[in-house]
Amino acid sequence: MLNLRKLKQDFSSTILKEGKDLFDGKKVLSAKILHLDATSIRISAQVLGQYNNTYESEIEIDRIESETLDSNCDCPYHYDCQHLAAVLHYLESCLDEILVNYSKETDLEEVTEDESFDHEEKEKLLEAVKQAESKEAERKDEEYQKELLKEYVGASSLLAKSPFFLPDQEKEVERAELAVIFHFPKNGNEVEVQLALRLPSRSKPLHIPNIRQFLEALRYQESLYVGGKSHLFTI
Repeated sequence: MLNLRKLKQDFSSTILKEGKDLFDGKKVLSAKILHLDATSIRISAQVLGQYNNTYESEIEIDRIESETLDSNCDCPYHYDCQHLAAVLHYLESCLDEILVNYSKETDLEEVTEDESFDHEEKEKLLEAVKQAESKEAERKDEEYQKELLKEYVGASSLLAKSPFFLPDQEKEVERAELAVIFHFPKNGNEVEVQLALRLPSRSKPLHIPNIRQFLEALRYQESLYVGGKSHLFTI
């Protein structure tokens, strides 16, 4: 529908990079189509800038030539700014979603009754919306699958360490030497205390990241996961 690579040529490389940083940082809060006809499209977006200032950025694009017809941003910058560049990066990723949302909020049949739309342009727009809906459905399904897989991996990792799901087996108590390490900061702040274990099977000390968890494991004679392995220590 739009050649966004061509649109980016109107911006300097520095502004494009700053816009990409804003986009990657999820600073583009929202975007929507304000106007759409056979030859142009106008899009408005909210972009979070410095000091949590939210700027309204608008850009009108020639749909035929993929050129900027008009642009505006209420930030202090007087020319094409990083907020508008961020909007272009956002469109590159989310134009299908924006178009689908527009089709849900607007009667496209009524829009295409405008004199600027001939029969061919009307069919092109309706087909573009249809393709956008299909791509957006695929994208959401892919995101759902990724999220489901992430939850599955996290759950399986957690359950693999749970004693409720481990087979009953005799755990051998490991012998270890306990070292208490004190850190005395030069600026007089609180003294830091760390615990480390020296095991016969390891050349390097095994540092204890959670002292409370370690002490509770000792108290109740439970296995403790440290360094990706299960250990059993007693006093």
